[in-house]
Amino acid sequence: MKKELYERYKNLKESLEELRENRDDEELLITMWNNRLLYQKAYAETFFRGLLLNISGTGLYTVHLLHQYRKVELLLEQGISNIAFYDTFDQKSIFLILLGGALITKAVRDFVDLNCYQKEDIMILAVVGPTGVGKTRMSVALAKKYNAIIINCDAMQVYKDLNIGTAKIKESEKEGVPHYLFDFVDVKKNYTVADYQRDARALLEKYKDRNIIFVGGTGLYLKAALYDYRFPKEEEEKKDYSNFTNEELYELCLKKDSTCTIHPNNRKRLIRFLEKKDIETVPAIPLYPALFIGLTTNREKLYQIIDDRVLKMMDEGLLKEVKTFYDKNIRSKALMTGIGYKELYEYFDGLCTLESAIENIQQKSRHYAKRQYTYFNHQLPVKWFDVNYEDFNKTMDEVINYIEHQK
Repeated sequence: MKKELYERYKNLKESLEELRENRDDEELLITMWNNRLLYQKAYAETFFRGLLLNISGTGLYTVHLLHQYRKVELLLEQGISNIAFYDTFDQKSIFLILLGGALITKAVRDFVDLNCYQKEDIMILAVVGPTGVGKTRMSVALAKKYNAIIINCDAMQVYKDLNIGTAKIKESEKEGVPHYLFDFVDVKKNYTVADYQRDARALLEKYKDRNIIFVGGTGLYLKAALYDYRFPKEEEEKKDYSNFTNEELYELCLKKDSTCTIHPNNRKRLIRFLEKKDIETVPAIPLYPALFIGLTTNREKLYQIIDDRVLKMMDEGLLKEVKTFYDKNIRSKALMTGIGYKELYEYFDGLCTLESAIENIQQKSRHYAKRQYTYFNHQLPVKWFDVNYEDFNKTMDEVINYIEHQK
């Protein structure tokens, strides 16, 4: 099938090159223009067929092809716009169209060639799930099995010295597996989704010949890294939403985007979402082929794990960890919004008792777990596995069996 696709679209490439060499030939130019949509369709068909044919081996070149396609779309738009205003063909516009066709066919050729010769075992996995479910343990086990590197996708674990409160992996737990995007950002800085997208994609390119495992519970980070996720600009003039209730804000968000997953009580995020400039909806196109492994357990068990985990953090020195930052008067976004840090800052400020702060951490952690489930279930194609805490190896075997059948 790959050979058939290659031959089929090699003919398209040759015809476009002929058109480019003879761009003064009005008849050929008109023919090319009339068939422009077919060329775009041919590219899309080849791309997605190739993706389906070799889903685990397409590799990281995919992102390059989609970026090329955006360039092509821009060139074609320029050509269409110019021609609409002229009675006769503008040669510059036609050349742009032909160049776009050449870029398409080059991308098609490179894509098919790559699929013919690339290693079949190169893959990207993402181990996701709610807080405390066992993602770290699973990711290390899979990394050892598939000789992979691990990339963090937890928004809080990127920060230096936020160790206990974020349940950051210890050196002894890494078992020699290379870990990236952990513990590298100064807590005073605000590390954004855009920053993560840039850094994660740089690693995806750098280690494109290695198996890669993402691990963490920040779904938006994962989507920004692996999908065609774009960042809208904010409007210069912001509307005043101070008189709106949370329910009214939530309804406005749903009217703007029916897939909005922001919690109705998260007022700041609701307003920020409404303030962002309306842009044309971009389909959630995956730029990298990946398997999403979700770990889960029943709600009662998960909530007990979360509550016990918070108490364990306190025993391990979370209070002292937070006090270190508090004494330095550091009140960065990470510390003032991160669960486990914000609540203890309130305790140090004299706004609540230590017992109340601990209960708040437990409660907010449980609520966060619910939001994580909502996001993963609605935004990513996750395959869920119930964790067997009495025999974790059984869960491992189930996950590995699933991965092997997807190759």
